[in-house]
Amino acid sequence: MDRDATTEYVGRCQQLIESSPQMDEQNTKIKLVQPFLELLGWNLERIQAENFGVAQIASRFAGYEK
Repeated sequence: MDRDATTEYVGRCQQLIESSPQMDEQNTKIKLVQPFLELLGWNLERIQAENFGVAQIASRFAGYEK
């Protein structure tokens, strides 16, 4: 993990938290959590695409009864 990138991330987070202390869950994920996971090297677009595919398959079988 790049030290400068981490320092920049922490600074952005501090500013966001100070300007929006009552952030809802969705904004917290988008503005704080996702950037942190990307900083760690996670490919969130690939993960979201995989989860979307799994959700589509699961929804096909949700109404299935034996």
